[in-house]
Amino acid sequence: MKTLAEICSNEYDTLESLKQLESELALLRMNGYMLFFRGEADVAYKLKPSIVRNYIYNRNVELKMLKEFKKIAQKYGWDKNKFPSIDDNLYYMGMARHLGINSRLLDWTTGIWTAMSFMTHNEEKIEKDGCLWILAVPNREIDNYSDPMQIEDDNIHVFKAPYYGNFISELPIGNLRCFMQSGAFTSVADKYLDIPLDKFPNLQNSEILLQSILINKELKNTFRKSQSYKAKSQLVLEKLPDDIEKMVKHLNGYIKVE
Repeated sequence: MKTLAEICSNEYDTLESLKQLESELALLRMNGYMLFFRGEADVAYKLKPSIVRNYIYNRNVELKMLKEFKKIAQKYGWDKNKFPSIDDNLYYMGMARHLGINSRLLDWTTGIWTAMSFMTHNEEKIEKDGCLWILAVPNREIDNYSDPMQIEDDNIHVFKAPYYGNFISELPIGNLRCFMQSGAFTSVADKYLDIPLDKFPNLQNSEILLQSILINKELKNTFRKSQSYKAKSQLVLEKLPDDIEKMVKHLNGYIKVE
């Protein structure tokens, strides 16, 4: 079986080559790996969670944001969608992240074309080369029930939890986005939050595989004009209701800019 690095060693400059990549990656799934993707509009972007991206990290501020978000979510009745077995913080942090609230959770998707949509929706960066990140995680390493705020070890934690219950039509928008995007998250201990995931000290000793692929600006533009983009773009471009957008801006305002 080819390694992830070997699979990703080709040049990818057409949609057909990405489809071939998707086909080859299926072999990893057949051998016990779960695959996650993240699309970045700028190849120079560092693989860090939003709460340390151009911000000064403060754990107390993060806990304050989370506590306030929980109260707001419960006021809206969003707590009814939580499965009893799912950790409280994981549930609310996952929902908050998909609303755009800065978090220690770095979000991923199980869909390569969804990741490409995130990469190409920013018109200001459409003329920059982008990056497609691929994360391959042994199925047994997926963590569905731990508290991301309590990570203290030297490992990358991957969360792919069923954040939702009841019927899809009843989901709050944060859970609905996670569901539609087949969302997942990575997180690490506080001491590693400011280190890009691809530079994580223990990555080489881990069974988790991480690889990046350059997506040039020509391919970004080609994808943006494709039917695949049109089908997936609603996951990226959907506007939040005004009251939710105002709440997100308020909570993000707690974080100090560097």
